[in-house]
Formats: sequence, C-alpha cells, structure tokens
Amino acid sequence: MERRHGCREIRVIGGMIADPLPPVRETCKKKLHTNLGDPESYTGLEDSLEKLVKRVSLDVLGYKTPGMITSGATESNILSLYYWRQKGKKRVVVFDTVHYSVLKAAKLLGLEMLILKTRKGYDPIIEDLERNTTEKDVIVATIGTTETGYVDPVNEIYEIAKRKEAGLHIDAAFAGYIMRYLRMPVRIELDNIASTLAVDLHKIPEAPIPAGVLLVSDNDVIESLYFESPYIPSKRQFGLLGSRPGCTVFAANIALDMLKTRFGDVENLAKELLSYTDKLVSILQESGYMPIHEVMTPIVCLSHEAYEKILKVASNKCIRLYQCPRHRGIRLAIMPHILWNDKLDIPAILEKLANERGNRIG
Repeated sequence: MERRHGCREIRVIGGMIADPLPPVRETCKKKLHTNLGDPESYTGLEDSLEKLVKRVSLDVLGYKTPGMITSGATESNILSLYYWRQKGKKRVVVFDTVHYSVLKAAKLLGLEMLILKTRKGYDPIIEDLERNTTEKDVIVATIGTTETGYVDPVNEIYEIAKRKEAGLHIDAAFAGYIMRYLRMPVRIELDNIASTLAVDLHKIPEAPIPAGVLLVSDNDVIESLYFESPYIPSKRQFGLLGSRPGCTVFAANIALDMLKTRFGDVENLAKELLSYTDKLVSILQESGYMPIHEVMTPIVCLSHEAYEKILKVASNKCIRLYQCPRHRGIRLAIMPHILWNDKLDIPAILEKLANERGNRIG
C-alpha cells in the first residue's frame, strides 16, 4: 500500500539500526514473554543479564565492572545525570556536539546547563572546559559524536574533572564498544570521578532494540538507580521504565557470539570497521563528498556543495539520509552488517544522488 509520502519502500542510509540476523531474531521471538522489569521472575533472564553485563564490561573497559541493561543510551544518560544530581551536582557541562538526550536529561532533572563551543563544530576547546568547570558540575564527554564521529579527549577531560572535583559521565553510545581499539585508543577506569559510562548494544554489536548498557564504578551506583515496586516479587525495578522486553538480553548474547565468530575479537572488528570506513571515504571523495575531519570512528560526516540537492533527490527516490546539518553533509554509520553482506551499495547510491537530478520513484 502506498503511504502519503508516495513510497512503497523506504531505504535508509546512515542509520544505526540493523536487521538482526536470523538466529538473533529467533532468540528474541522465543523470549518475547520475558520482562526485564522483573528479571528474577523469568527462567534464565537474570543469569543471561549478568553474563551480558560481564562480557560487555570486559570488551569495553578490559575488566569486569558492575552495570545494568537499559532501553538505550538516552535512558542511560538520564539515569547517569540523575545519579550525579543525587550526589550534589547542580550543573551539566557539555560541548555543543553532545547528544540531544543529554540536553533532554538536564531539562527533565532541572539541572543547569553550560554548553561550550567547539572549534570547527567538532573539536572541544579544553581550555574553556578548564576555566569554566567547578565542583558543582558533572561533565559529559562523548566517544563518537552522533554527527561526525569525533572522540572527545576523555583522559584530558578526566584530569580536569579530578582537579575541579567535578563528576564525569561518558556517553560512548556508538563507539564505546571498540573504544580501546580506535586509532587513538580510549582507556579509562571507572571510579568516583568517572562513575558512569553508556554503551548501546543495538549499534556496533547489532542486538535488537531496545538494548543499552550502563556501566558504573561500583554497585552503590546501581543500587541508587533502583526504585520500589512492591507488587512484583523482587519488590523493586531498575531505571526509568517499568515493564520492558527481556528478550533483547538473550538476543544480545547471541549477537555477540556471532560477532566474535565472524570477526574473532573486538580488536579485529574495530580494524575492519575503520578500514572499510577509510575505503568508503576515499571512494566518495571522487564524487565531491568531503570528510569534516579524519576518520576517528566508523561514523563520518561527508559535506557536499550540492547538499540540498542531494537531500531532495534522495527524498524523491524514497531514500532517507541521516545528516550532519551544521556541516551541510551526509552522516554515515558503518556497522558490522555492512561488512557481513553489503546489499546496500552506499558508494554507488551516493554517487548517483550527487550527479543526477532524479525523479520520484516508488
């Protein structure tokens, strides 16, 4: 049936949601009845949850640390800032490349905001952070900004937070899973300064949504994010939501198993993702797409002088492009499924969009 936009089928380029592989999808179907809002009441769910948090923390940080499954990085970011508010922080200090969910969290929690500008729209000005941070603040650093994939200098930011007696939350939603194996590796230990870190499993590991992980410095952080729920057997629930799909926990473990079977380990996965991203950028430069900065993660922003025309042609062809608007560019996110089986020929599609007028199809 034709929709109001005239498209029988929409294609998406630059999104961060993959069609789960058949074993992952089947696992989720079998466990649809389980509720992560009450994991103790469903056979195997609590054990699968503990296994998932352990393997994610080992992959992301290199050591085991407490954590909990959330609906995604938005919930993780809100919960983290809630934790810091409970610790007495009054203001959130961010760069203007921070994800919108952090701004949403501050607004919901009634926290003040200080938004610092970046050089060229992506590069944090560390001197400004040093000058403006106080002991009443929690800083949010990003590993893989949503628009361009830039990695904030987390270790420098940590040192500033430590000197100023501020808190630090790390939003590593996209690139967190491979952060130790980026070209400028990010290695950090969670502690009383950097107590919270958000990772999404529906991105690079490609688990079914909703699937985020909030990693924390110690169990006291997790305990502070439980709320009373007297009617369920465990008498309490974690996080913002009540009932939520438990099937994604089982499915995420299967997705990670398959990922490691295909790529061997996280380090090799990171190398392949970055190598493919380099190749893609090189090919697209021939069609006038220019990277905003060097490849830091498998997210890239490619500006083009025909930006508006490309968007219009894509819309007429029922193609939805993710964008980096401040740079007048197209945002690409290279995920494992593109390496497995690239049915969507990104270079050919973007080259065509840049070089033809295009007519509506659908």
